Amino acid sequence: MGIDLKQTQLRQQRAILYSLAIGGTLSGFLVWSVAPFVTQNKALRFLSLSYSAVAGLMTCYSSSVLIRNQRIYKALDSSEIDDYLHQLAVTQYSQQCYWDSRAIPTSDFPNQLQTKELGEHGSQLVSSELTELALTELTELVEDALEDGLSDSKIIKTILGYRGERYREGKALLQQIKTIMETEENDDSNDKQKQ
Repeated sequence: MGIDLKQTQLRQQRAILYSLAIGGTLSGFLVWSVAPFVTQNKALRFLSLSYSAVAGLMTCYSSSVLIRNQRIYKALDSSEIDDYLHQLAVTQYSQQCYWDSRAIPTSDFPNQLQTKELGEHGSQLVSSELTELALTELTELVEDALEDGLSDSKIIKTILGYRGERYREGKALLQQIKTIMETEENDDSNDKQKQ
C-alpha cells in the first residue's frame, strides 16, 4: 500500500474515533437523563441505562485508541504541513527561476541613465547606451510581466535586475519603458483612426 493510502486511512480512523467518542458521550448522556422522565417502564429504563453504559465504554475505548495513536497523528499532521511547505517552496522556486531566466543581466544596462526628448510626445527614452534590440526585448519582458500582474517592485528587482542602492535607477528605467509602451499604444491607435 502506498504512503498516501495509509495517511488517508489514518485520517479516516481518527475522524471515526472522534465521532464515536463524541457521539457515544452525547447519546449516552441524553438517553440516560431523558429515560426516567419519559417512561415508567422498568425494562426501558434498564435498557437506557445499559445503552448509556455501552456508549460510555465505547467512548472510553475510542479515547484510549486516540491517546495511544496521538504520536502517529501528530507525525501525520507534521508531514502534511511539511508537504505543503515543500510544495509552496517548489512553486516559488520555479517562479523565481522563470523570472530569472527572462531577466536581462544588470551588466547590460548603463550605470547612469541619460535621457533624451522624443519628438512631439515629450516622453523620455533610455540613451543610446542601450541597444535598440535590448530595449525592445526589455519592453516586451516588462509588458509580459505587467500582463501577468507583477508589481512594479517585483519587475524592477527580477526583470530589470536593480536592487539595493540601484533600485531608484530601476524605477526610472521602468517609468521610461512604460512611457515608451504608452507612446507605442497611442501611435497604434492613431494609425487605426487614420485608416
